Amino acid sequence: MGNKEPNIDDFFRHAEALIKKMHEYMAGKNFDEKFATAMLNATDADSKFKADVAMKLSTVLNMMGIFVEYVNKPVKKEGILQRKLDGTVMLEDTPIPVGSLVEYWKDEKWNLGKIAQNPQTKQLSIIDVVSNKTMVDKIEQIKARIR
Repeated sequence: MGNKEPNIDDFFRHAEALIKKMHEYMAGKNFDEKFATAMLNATDADSKFKADVAMKLSTVLNMMGIFVEYVNKPVKKEGILQRKLDGTVMLEDTPIPVGSLVEYWKDEKWNLGKIAQNPQTKQLSIIDVVSNKTMVDKIEQIKARIR
């Protein structure tokens, strides 16, 4: 009975602990300053290539940290996402600011997206958090939840 089968929540708890340890390690080593200096010192083609890959990897790691932290929180509210006449997005009685992560029900499963606003049309949509591709054109009567 002591051998509990691992589950997906275990994965996210371990991932969050790993990311936390990595951030603690980097904070104690002036990593950000050293990373910025290394980026500036990349002058030849090979080091510029590696600097570009390092920036992409840094972005992926930051996104991973944001996603893991988000998923490890309990669901706070679930309901119907609506756009009000004044342009705010509401989940039941809770305002959801532009740029917020939100889970939305589409294709018979929960998906993770971000509330976005078109600067020209002011239209609100849900975009994919990785590709920035529009996933839901209009925020009207969308089943959603936030953590």
